[in-house]
Amino acid sequence: MGHAVPTLPGRRMAGFRSPRRRMRWALTVALAALAASADPASASAPRQGIYESCNVQYEAERCASRLRAIGAAGFRAVLNYQQFYADRKHLYAYAEAARRARVQLIWPLKDEPWWRGSGLRAEYPELARDCRCASDAAFLDWVVRLVAPLPATWGYYVGDETSPAFALETATLGSRVRRIDPRHPRLFVSQGWSLGANLAPFRPAADVLGADSYPVGTSSPLTVVGDVAREVRRIARGRRSAMVLQAFSWGLYPGAGGEFDSVWPSRAEMRRMRDLAVREGRPQLLLWYSYFDIQRSSAPARRWRDLVAAAFG
Repeated sequence: MGHAVPTLPGRRMAGFRSPRRRMRWALTVALAALAASADPASASAPRQGIYESCNVQYEAERCASRLRAIGAAGFRAVLNYQQFYADRKHLYAYAEAARRARVQLIWPLKDEPWWRGSGLRAEYPELARDCRCASDAAFLDWVVRLVAPLPATWGYYVGDETSPAFALETATLGSRVRRIDPRHPRLFVSQGWSLGANLAPFRPAADVLGADSYPVGTSSPLTVVGDVAREVRRIARGRRSAMVLQAFSWGLYPGAGGEFDSVWPSRAEMRRMRDLAVREGRPQLLLWYSYFDIQRSSAPARRWRDLVAAAFG
């Protein structure tokens, strides 16, 4: 469907009698039509971020350096799986490094101890020593209150391909987090297939609903990214949406199942996936998986250049 040419307020064609004024009007209308016919997804680019896995406690400077590289490239969000495996001092230092790098942190509450509500203090012993909490429930509350005021906090990752069998537990976790910190969003990301079963049940748990799509190296075409993005947008109606895109090779995950090729997505393929996700899904958040896979590849500098060029080119 074409876009209607906007009418300029307070003007009528009959009032333009001189050729110069008619020409100016025609130029104005042409420019307006050009703007209206542009891809609507390009008008509002989503915030882009990336997954990371860096030991905040024992590799503090290395983790901070990686944040600086990520921020300098233009990414504005980081989800580090190891953010909570640290004491309060190192956690604060990492958050400050993120702030200085102009990056916000998505705090990972995705693992079973968080939504089970048990085993948390055993899972995070360094942080638990600072809390001195009498229960795991008190520890959860303390952690959210600890990071909620930090300038680097984007929000909370309440689920990562979680089985729909645990949708109720995840919703309970999301509600608890929301009650403690209503200012920051909760993100849930599903597997990018059967979204009616894998994503829709988690609507009560999150403010931002998303899915991942990793077709390169599989039998799926790149266009599946657009299909997934469109379905995420439909399910997320009334909420914000997110997409997680592929910046890794399936060869790094030999136990993932299936007969996948050990190829890396090219710059052109990643740019195409980005464009499909933005056009079809109009997500507010676009995440790439992952920085740590790029860094453990045989050519990290080249892989990183390709991703940055694809994401922002």
